[in-house]
Amino acid sequence: MLIVFSILLVPGTDGQTLLSAETIQDTDAQFMTYADAKAVGFNEVPEQDAHENVIFIVVNRKDAPWINRSLEVNENIVSYKIHEVDM
Repeated sequence: MLIVFSILLVPGTDGQTLLSAETIQDTDAQFMTYADAKAVGFNEVPEQDAHENVIFIVVNRKDAPWINRSLEVNENIVSYKIHEVDM
């Protein structure tokens, strides 16, 4: 099972700065746009998340708490949702 974080960013924010390089390396986090997520088969991602200020981060279930803690304190995030995806 994978965890997909659907993240609504502050306008003008680059989603690539959401996690530190160390966190990305240690969790193997993958960043995706809505189109990317749909293209690889994440059909459970709601279409309302398709607008341009949304980015997705995909991680294994075991790493989700680490990513969640990182996102909770990030000032470039308006809100985020967590989706469980079977692959």
